[in-house]
Amino acid sequence: MRLAAFALMAFLTIANAAEGVVAVESTKQFDELIAATKGTVIVDFYADWCGPCKLIAPLLDDLAKANIGTVTVLKVDVDQHGELAQRHEISSIPALIKFRAGKKVDSVVGALGKDELAAWAAK
Repeated sequence: MRLAAFALMAFLTIANAAEGVVAVESTKQFDELIAATKGTVIVDFYADWCGPCKLIAPLLDDLAKANIGTVTVLKVDVDQHGELAQRHEISSIPALIKFRAGKKVDSVVGALGKDELAAWAAK
């Protein structure tokens, strides 16, 4: 039963990654995805109660879907994964961190507009 649940979780993670958006479920998964994902990884540190987070969420989804294979968005709920937020020194949300080849290359705090987000992701 455990093996089947693990296999299902792995399948769902891969399926979501193919769409460009992955909800992070654990610190281990986060670390593995940052290390293994090709192209640009944008990590969205958010909370369900955060208004600006809700505004930027569909823009991040659109960005990932428009750039499948080159941009992956990881969503990290700071209420559920405080250790990741602390590790990355998140003090305000929404906070976006951009990784390439497993290395942090940039970050921004606050809700960006569609054009600003696309330009930031591309630079």
